[in-house]
Amino acid sequence: MKEVIKMDSHQIYELEKYADLDGSELGEYCIALISVYNRRDYASPEFETLLDEELSRQLTYFKENCEIVERTETFTRKIRDLEWNK
Repeated sequence: MKEVIKMDSHQIYELEKYADLDGSELGEYCIALISVYNRRDYASPEFETLLDEELSRQLTYFKENCEIVERTETFTRKIRDLEWNK
C-alpha cells in the first residue's frame, strides 16, 4: 500500500521560500502548485493526494540540490539567495 503524503503549512511555506528565490520556470511552477494547494477545498481526494505528492517532490528536490543563503549587504540590508550544489 502506498504511503499517503500530506503537506503541512510549514512545508508549504518552506517550498514557497525556495520558489520565490529560484526565479526560473521551476519556481513559477511551484508557485502555481502552491496557489492550487491554497484553493483545494473543491478538489477531489485523489487530486489532493497527487498535489501533495508533487509538492513534496519539489520540496525534496530543492532541499537536496540547493540551500538558502543569507548575506549582509549593508548594515540594514540582508540578501537571501539560492546556492546550488555542484
